[in-house]
Amino acid sequence: MSRVKIRVLAWAAFLAVALSLAAACQTTPERERPPAWSPQKVAVLPYRTVPPEAKGASTACSPLTGAVFACGVDEQLGSEAEAVLNDKLMDILSRRAKFEVVPPYQVGPVFQRHRRQQMGQDLAQAVAETGRKLGVDAVLVGHVYRFRQLVGGAASAEKPASVAFDLAMLRVSDAQVIWKNSFDETQQSLSENLFNIGQYMKTGLRWLTAQELARVGLDQLMLRFPWLKPAKKEG
Repeated sequence: MSRVKIRVLAWAAFLAVALSLAAACQTTPERERPPAWSPQKVAVLPYRTVPPEAKGASTACSPLTGAVFACGVDEQLGSEAEAVLNDKLMDILSRRAKFEVVPPYQVGPVFQRHRRQQMGQDLAQAVAETGRKLGVDAVLVGHVYRFRQLVGGAASAEKPASVAFDLAMLRVSDAQVIWKNSFDETQQSLSENLFNIGQYMKTGLRWLTAQELARVGLDQLMLRFPWLKPAKKEG
């Protein structure tokens, strides 16, 4: 038997074990219970990149929730990271949201105009005021903290893609964050983390770009978003 064939059989055996372990140990994320409060109309602020807390710092803090993330957004990828997440979020909401959605391209200018008029206002209050001007019940606010590109290719990686971002729902009536979730991950190989098998089954056994990892991450983040209709089964 050739060495190539032995390697193929060994990898097949490893993958079979990985699948069985994942099936036994991995649990489907538990969906949140239906909320007591449900918005009828929600505005979506465009994703914004958050810089480090100080020059040369390695962490960034959410300006809305206070959560801390390891940071680092490649300068040339900052606007692309925001665009990728905006497009993916709107794709999910347009198909499955239980509420009417006001898209980022309409919400962004209203928010920026208000910020220029009230520069010293707390972010939560500024978001709530923007929501009132738009006549919505809540506003979705997302921030990007890390977006590092894959160095290498799909088959091998010198440095894997690494992303961190969050999303929060702020209720307009009292400027309170009523839901939040985040995704913070550097891709690992299947052999390093067997529990990533669900991700690999969707994307294939390959290294992902930062854009691809961000889309996978937003799908995972939204599994716990309580205001979505059930996903339609394909096929």
